[in-house]
Amino acid sequence: MDGQISFEFEQRQPIKGYPELHWTGKRPYTSTRYYPAQLKESYGEPKDGWMNKIFWGDNLQVMSHMLKEYRGKIDLIYIDPPFDSKVDYKKQIKIKSKKIAGDISSFEEKQYSDIWTNDEYLQFMYERLVIMRELLSSTGTIYVHCDYHKSMYIRCILDEIFGFDCMKNEITWHYEKWTAPSGDSFQKNHDTIFMYSKGNNKFNTIKEVTDNLKSKYENGYLIGGGYGSNGLVVYDKNNPKVKEMIASGKYQVHYADMEGKPISDVWDIPFINPQAKERTGYPTQKPEKLLERIITASTDPGDLVFDCFMGSGTLCAVAGMLNRKYIGADINLGAVQV
Repeated sequence: MDGQISFEFEQRQPIKGYPELHWTGKRPYTSTRYYPAQLKESYGEPKDGWMNKIFWGDNLQVMSHMLKEYRGKIDLIYIDPPFDSKVDYKKQIKIKSKKIAGDISSFEEKQYSDIWTNDEYLQFMYERLVIMRELLSSTGTIYVHCDYHKSMYIRCILDEIFGFDCMKNEITWHYEKWTAPSGDSFQKNHDTIFMYSKGNNKFNTIKEVTDNLKSKYENGYLIGGGYGSNGLVVYDKNNPKVKEMIASGKYQVHYADMEGKPISDVWDIPFINPQAKERTGYPTQKPEKLLERIITASTDPGDLVFDCFMGSGTLCAVAGMLNRKYIGADINLGAVQV
């Protein structure tokens, strides 16, 4: 049939000892049609025949459209999909006209609804993650952002589609926020980001100098294994006390990496300041620093990144700053306009 794309999906057999998630109406996703998708915006100057793109439409149709050209070619996918939070997300719209009836200067516009039945949500995510795997390159990485509402189910679905052995990290993004007392539970101050690959993924180690390391640099040394150990990790070989310890010959000396240590899977990155220039007013916007870390870790300049739940467009904005190619998509026209 004209416009039909053959779409093979590797159906993984259940593995003993690993659970498989089932829900009412679960159905395998083995083929799709070629759907037209509306290219809404192009950004930047053409470089080596490439233009950054923003699509407007249901991302299932957008990705089906993209399979023809981008299957196996996307180096990084980051998605911040609905969390099943049971909330309608709205954006404050300001009116610039000086003469407004009733002195109304702003109004709220609903951007999207995050209210589902459990089965609808799971099938929605399952179908889209299947196609994302097909779009991802053999060395590519996908980051799936979620929270406590459905994180346990999302991980089961990712294990089924990518394979439990392709799970690289469960990243905890911790942030501070002022909230009212929760009464009978602890404050919910973190999101979860699952990192999966198709195999041997590209990864660039990111290092940081923590407050703890700064203190050690200032003090000049750290005796590994506790006092009395014969291991000496040196942070400042010019520190007089360190010189004396090295000269004693009692220690096995290791010189510390002054660039810091590789970051862990717990990220302390603050929410966006209400007055920050990067703030767009779009609900659920994520900090540029968060996306910068993801892009830097899993891509090199010139690589192609994709976000099909684009929202405020932070991934695309940061990708452009870091000299990566990007494609964004969202069903909400308000997101495309932002």
